[in-house]
Amino acid sequence: MLIVNDDEFNQIEVPLRLIKGAEKLLQAGDVIGVGMDGDHIVQISLPSAVLDKIRSIGISDTNADE
Repeated sequence: MLIVNDDEFNQIEVPLRLIKGAEKLLQAGDVIGVGMDGDHIVQISLPSAVLDKIRSIGISDTNADE
Protein backbone atom coordinates (compact mmCIF):
# COMPACT_ATOMS: atom_id res chain seq x y z
CA MET A 1 0.00 0.00 0.00
CA LEU A 2 1.24 3.45 -0.94
CA ILE A 3 0.01 6.44 1.04
CA VAL A 4 -0.22 9.80 -0.71
CA ASN A 5 -1.44 13.19 0.45
CA ASP A 6 -3.83 15.33 -1.54
CA ASP A 7 -3.84 19.13 -1.73
CA GLU A 8 -5.70 19.31 1.58
CA PHE A 9 -3.28 16.88 3.28
CA ASN A 10 -5.83 14.06 3.35
CA GLN A 11 -4.17 10.69 2.99
CA ILE A 12 -5.19 8.43 0.12
CA GLU A 13 -4.31 4.73 0.26
CA VAL A 14 -3.27 3.38 -3.14
CA PRO A 15 -3.09 -0.43 -3.36
CA LEU A 16 0.28 -1.47 -4.79
CA ARG A 17 -1.45 -3.65 -7.41
CA LEU A 18 -2.63 -0.43 -9.07
CA ILE A 19 0.90 0.77 -9.76
CA LYS A 20 2.19 -2.63 -10.94
CA GLY A 21 5.77 -2.62 -9.70
CA ALA A 22 6.39 1.11 -10.00
CA GLU A 23 6.53 1.40 -6.20
CA LYS A 24 10.11 0.14 -6.43
CA LEU A 25 11.00 3.19 -8.54
CA LEU A 26 9.16 5.88 -6.59
CA GLN A 27 11.12 8.01 -4.16
CA ALA A 28 10.03 10.14 -1.22
CA GLY A 29 8.78 13.44 -2.57
CA ASP A 30 7.73 12.09 -5.98
CA VAL A 31 4.40 13.50 -7.07
CA ILE A 32 1.80 11.10 -8.43
CA GLY A 33 -1.65 11.99 -9.66
CA VAL A 34 -4.63 10.09 -8.30
CA GLY A 35 -7.94 10.50 -10.10
CA MET A 36 -10.93 9.76 -7.90
CA ASP A 37 -14.61 9.10 -8.55
CA GLY A 38 -16.08 9.40 -5.09
CA ASP A 39 -14.09 6.96 -2.96
CA HIS A 40 -12.80 4.95 -5.94
CA ILE A 41 -9.43 5.42 -7.63
CA VAL A 42 -9.97 5.62 -11.38
CA GLN A 43 -6.59 6.88 -12.61
CA ILE A 44 -2.96 6.94 -11.47
CA SER A 45 -0.42 9.29 -13.09
CA LEU A 46 3.22 8.49 -12.35
CA PRO A 47 6.15 10.90 -12.72
CA SER A 48 7.66 10.91 -16.21
CA ALA A 49 11.05 9.75 -14.87
CA VAL A 50 9.37 6.67 -13.36
CA LEU A 51 7.49 5.97 -16.60
CA ASP A 52 10.73 6.26 -18.59
CA LYS A 53 12.45 3.81 -16.24
CA ILE A 54 9.53 1.36 -16.50
CA ARG A 55 9.77 1.49 -20.30
CA SER A 56 13.53 0.97 -20.23
CA ILE A 57 13.47 -2.05 -17.89
CA GLY A 58 10.16 -3.46 -19.09
CA ILE A 59 8.16 -3.91 -15.88
CA SER A 60 5.18 -6.05 -16.84
CA ASP A 61 1.69 -6.08 -15.38
CA THR A 62 0.95 -9.65 -16.48
CA ASN A 63 1.34 -10.95 -12.91
CA ALA A 64 -0.24 -7.97 -11.18
CA ASP A 65 -3.12 -9.99 -9.71
CA GLU A 66 -0.96 -12.81 -8.39
